[in-house]
Parts: sequence; C-alpha cells; structure tokens
Amino acid sequence: MGNIKLFLQGGVTAILSGLLLGPAAVFAADTEDGAGALEEVVVTARKRTESLQEVPISVSAINSATMEKLGATKVRDLEHVVPNLVFSGFWDTQSSIAIRGVGDFTRNMGYEMRVGVYVDGIFAGRSGSANQELLDIDRVEVLRGPQGTLFGKNTIAGAISLTTLKPNEDFGGYVAAEYGNYNLLTVKGSLNIPLIEDKLYSKFSVIRRTRDGYVENLYAGQKDAGSIDYLIARAQFRAILGENTEAILTFDYKDDSHEAYLGEPNAGIGFDEAPEVHQLNTWLTPLNESEASAVALTIDHEFSSGYSLTSLTSYRSTEAVARWEENHSSLRLFDVTFGDDDSQFSQELRLSSPLDSRLTYVAGLFYWHQKAETDRLAISGSDLIPGVTLTVPQTGDVTTDSIAAFVHGEYHVSDDLSITGGLRYTREDKDLNYSQLGVPLFIDFVGFEDKYSDDAWTPNIGLSYKVDDDKLLYATVSRGFKSGGWNADYVVTTDIGFDAEYATSYEVGAKTEWMDNRLRLNVAGFITKYTDYQVFQFVPVEGGGLIFSLTNAGEVTTQGFEVELLAQPVNDLILTANFGYTDATFDSFKDAGGEGIDFDGNRLPLAPKTTMSLGAEYHFDISDAVGSYIRADYSYRSGMFHNPDNIKPEFYTSGYGLLSARAALLLNNSGLEVALWGKNLTDEIYDVNKWVTFLGSSSSQFGMPRTYGIELRYSF
Repeated sequence: MGNIKLFLQGGVTAILSGLLLGPAAVFAADTEDGAGALEEVVVTARKRTESLQEVPISVSAINSATMEKLGATKVRDLEHVVPNLVFSGFWDTQSSIAIRGVGDFTRNMGYEMRVGVYVDGIFAGRSGSANQELLDIDRVEVLRGPQGTLFGKNTIAGAISLTTLKPNEDFGGYVAAEYGNYNLLTVKGSLNIPLIEDKLYSKFSVIRRTRDGYVENLYAGQKDAGSIDYLIARAQFRAILGENTEAILTFDYKDDSHEAYLGEPNAGIGFDEAPEVHQLNTWLTPLNESEASAVALTIDHEFSSGYSLTSLTSYRSTEAVARWEENHSSLRLFDVTFGDDDSQFSQELRLSSPLDSRLTYVAGLFYWHQKAETDRLAISGSDLIPGVTLTVPQTGDVTTDSIAAFVHGEYHVSDDLSITGGLRYTREDKDLNYSQLGVPLFIDFVGFEDKYSDDAWTPNIGLSYKVDDDKLLYATVSRGFKSGGWNADYVVTTDIGFDAEYATSYEVGAKTEWMDNRLRLNVAGFITKYTDYQVFQFVPVEGGGLIFSLTNAGEVTTQGFEVELLAQPVNDLILTANFGYTDATFDSFKDAGGEGIDFDGNRLPLAPKTTMSLGAEYHFDISDAVGSYIRADYSYRSGMFHNPDNIKPEFYTSGYGLLSARAALLLNNSGLEVALWGKNLTDEIYDVNKWVTFLGSSSSQFGMPRTYGIELRYSF
C-alpha cells in the first residue's frame, strides 16, 4: 500500500504542476475565439456518446481522416501513435496485443485474450479477430487499464473499440486504387444508398489487397514469404422503425490467404541460415488461410421518459489453417499443420438513463457462447530420423458460456464535482475435450475431459473534478478479472489447467485544453497489481526440446504514465506528440523455469519501457483549384522480451524507430485525391517477434522493410 500511496501522491503532484505551468511553456498564439480550434473528439468509452475530454479514463481516439493520413490499414498500425500499445504475433489469426505491459502471445484454444476487441460494441472474441482491417471505420478507441465494469470479458488490460461508419440519408461513396513496391495492389470502395426515404438506408464496403512476399525464399521452387492476399466485404442496413426506434443489420465477410512469415532460424544451433536479412532458406514456405463471417443486429429505442434501451445480437464464425516447417530451415524436420474453427454468439441488453439529471447510469445484461475447436498434426521429416516417420495428432474443443450483469453510474455532486462507480458480476462455465497421440521420444499420449467454473465481482469507483470548462482532473480504482482455462497445446502432462487472474488498478489523470482549444494535453499515471497472473512461456522437456507452458505466476506490478499532446499553433499546421512509459515486472514467480528457478523482478513479455511518437501535418493551397497536405510521423519503441526468463537473446527484440510520410494533392470540388506515401523510410531493420521452436532453433521475424506507393481516390 505504501507504493500505491506514493504513486498517487506523486501523480497528483505532477498533474497539478503541469496545470499550473500552463500553456505559455509550450507556445503562445493570439487567436480569435474559436478560430482554428481543434475538433471535438466524440467517444463511446462508457457505452454512451461523450466528448473525449469529459471521460475520466485513459483513452486514445483516432478518427478515419487521421487513420488515412497515417496509412493505417489494420488495428496493429495504431501502435505507432498510441502510447503503451504493443502488437506482436505471426499473422492476423495469431495477433498479440499488450496494453501497459500486459498482453498475450498464443493461439491456444484454452486461453483467452487480456485485451478485448469490440466492433460496434460487440465483442470480437479470439485473437484471430484482434487485428481488424480498418475498412470504413469512423474511429478507433484504445481504452487503457481494466475495463471490467462496462466491457467485462477479457478486458483486464484494456479494450480496443472500433466504430464503423453507418448508412445515412445521402447517396455517395468513394473508390480508391493503390499501387506500391512488392507489387502491392489495393482496390477498395464504399457506396451509401438510401433505399426508402426516411425509412431504410444501406452501405456497402469492400477491399481487395494483394502483395508479393518481402522475404525471399532461397529454396528452389518455394514462394517468397510475407505475401498478403485478402478480400473483405461489409453490408449494412439501417432501418428507422418508428420515431424513437432504429435498427442496424450488419454482415461481414473476410477471406485471407497468404504465405506467412514465421521466422528465420539461428544457424548456431545447426540449421541453415539465410545469408541476408529478409531471406529464408526453407523447403516449406509458411502458409496461412482463414475465412470469417459475421452478422450483427443492433436495435436502439428511446422512451418518452428519456431512457433508452439497446440490444446487440451477434454471431461470428472463423476457420483458419496454418502450415509451416517447425525450424524454418532447408532440413525436413517437422511439418506442422494447425486447423482452428471458432463460432461465437453474444447478446447484450443495455438500459441508459436520461442525461439531464444529477444521477446518470447504464445497466445491462450480457450472454456469451463460444465453441473453439482445434485439429493439429505434426509429422517428422526425412532429416529428423532417417527412415522413420513420426506423427503427433491433436484434436480438441473448448465450449464457453459466460453471463454477466452490470451497472455503471455517475453522480454529479455539483457542477464541477462528480463521483463515478460501477459493479459487474460475471459467471463462466467451460468444458474441455482433448486428445493427443504421442510418440515415445517426444510427447506422451494425453486424452481427457475437464470442466471449469468461476465467477467474479469487478467494481469500479472514481472521482472527477472540473477545474474549468477546459480542464478535468480524475482518479479511479478498478478491478479486473480473467477466467482460468487449460493449456490445450502440445503437452506432456494432463496437469494443464490454470486459475483465474485478478487485477486492481489505480489511476490519476488530467484532460486539458489551452489557447482557445488550440492545444490539447492529456496525461495519466497508473499502477496495477495482478495476482495469479497467467504466464505463457517456452520450457524444456525431458529428452530435449521445448514446449509451450501456461501457468500462474504469483504477483505482477505494472506502473507508468501516458502523455498525449495535440496542437494547432496556426490554422494549417497540426502537431502531435505522444509518450508512454511502463515498468512491468514479476513481483513473485517461484520455480518459473523449473525447480529452484525464480523470475522475481523480471520484466514481463511484450512490455517495452517506452513508446513514443511525433507527428506533423501541414495543409496549403497550390492554387484556387488545387489543395495539398503533407504529413510525417516518427515512432519509437524500446526493447522488450518475449519470454519471462529475460536471459536468452533469442527472446529479446531491440528498440527501433520508424519514419513514415504522406503527401497528397486534392483537386478542389472534384472529389479527386492523389497521394504518395512511404513507410519505414530509413529502411530500418527490426524484429517484431522472437521465439524458440520445439526442437530448439531460435527464430526471428523481421518487420516490413521500406515500402512506398501511390494512391488515387475519388469521392462522390
């Protein structure tokens, strides 16, 4: 408790000092009232529409215009501008997200994410849904810290919420084409069609993107790795069912097939290493294919009393297949195939009170059903044991049922002082069916069924104070919960269960605007304590080799802060600066890597200490008919580990910085835009992932090299 007290005292002191410092320390500008003011940012972080500056939690919001100028095509691209957000993972169906040093790295059907991803308020579920394509997205909100009261399931580290652009009463849309190096080709478009005046509107969006691999495979007859080829489509229908009732029906579809880039082996262990970065020498280029579809129905009704009722119903189905050579080398050692099927159904009901009273609240019920199935096969090659073929098949499924009830409210003690609080009850029941046929040299036979049940109360309480119309101070305490499960990967024991983990988070922050709203400065400080923290790692097995392990550590502490600055010193210039610091460590993790081996004091995986970004955007007119803008962004992420041991270099990625830019010409009143863009302009060589395979080969996955291209867009 002493550390928490010191943290809160220091955080409040720092925030108040920043407020007293005032805007003169940043810049001074004489402006007319409202001229050149920053646009208001609207979010739904508390399940109702509010101004970002009035929400007493740490949240970053990026709108569609900013995402376009950043060249952000998927959610993971936002890690370059959102402080304390980190993505890792091999491909879309195995994406790993960490917020404030807490995240995941596994495709395990018995394990669930710590960062929940939501699309139009509906939980997206497995890690394969995490790295969403930013197709016709109105905004993305990144909520940091436990969101257990309002969002609930799998938000013990935070949540990412995507809001799509909805159908409206105007006919219009856009078409765009893009070409870049590595034969990147993108064609996308959106069309909004009013079907029945004042009654029914529709919106159709589609994108097709292909690109050659950026990692040359030297093995004869094999394709280059790192290619992409996907099609995504969405159809939305918005119906006005009455004066106070509206329904939105959404269909989503995705077909993704590409030669994945899993890694490059370490020649020091005896396997062939490609002579240069961005080269492979493997007899089997990794392949990943996935197909997903979803349907969602949202109904909103506002009563004459001012109360509103919202129903969100969704069904989502995903199938994914991946195949690779376990050591990514020219030797035929182990050919591994993963097949994962997932289906999920969710239903949420929310009642929101009117906003014109001292007490406002949101209350709701939530139900979730999911069945995750896996079918895996590992086959030994001729170079492992000549003349002998070993097979290790594995099948299984996990069925999850989750129910929850929640309420969150805010009481305005006065015009300036408010108290917030909430409570959520969650109950989860899971069933496991698992079978694994082994071979004596490597993995034993395992086959069994198991059940798991747990429940939890996750409260939240906070205090906020408006210094004036442009400055808000707040402090919150929140509780998070993540249910237990099983390590349903290749295992050597039937003892594969792990317990639920819990988090208690303390946060203080300030949201401020200065200089007639030309400068926006938001800061937050936090400390979060985790108990029974669920840890994924590679551990040695008897007879040699490594295998995945999922277990509970004792305690974890993550603490740090975020600073976000947005400024418009003159009408045509926008400046951004974001900084995040996180110190995430194991307080207690005994016998972590075997008997007598402790990881106490080690840093958490996927937890760089610093994340930083700088950006500048300038608009100008070339003539009365032609406008233009240029934008440049630089992001930096310090080094981080990928395994809790903090020792082996094969589990550490060094820090790196990336520079990107975009320049565009806009033909005024014509809807035409031509843009040139470039990413990683300095051609930085950097790792995005590191790991060790079952047979002990250490592997690295390099990030994208320098890329550039041209885009033509027509809006109507």
